[in-house]
Amino acid sequence: MTSSTTERGYTIKEAAALTGLPASTLRYYESIGVIAPVSRGASSGHRVYDEDDLDQIMWVACLAAT
Repeated sequence: MTSSTTERGYTIKEAAALTGLPASTLRYYESIGVIAPVSRGASSGHRVYDEDDLDQIMWVACLAAT
C-alpha cells in the first residue's frame, strides 16, 4: 500500500525560513549532534530536510527558547 502524500525535501534555505533559524544554526546543531545528521542529495551532496527533520528542529528551538 502506498501513501497518498509524497515526502517533500527542503533545502537548508527553505528549512531556515520555515523554522525561523539561520542556516548557520541548522549546520551548527547538526555538527554538535543536537539534531540527527540530515540526509544529503545523491547528486549534489546538499542537505535535504524532510518533515521529521523540521519537527525535530522546531522542538530543539522551543527548548532553546525556554
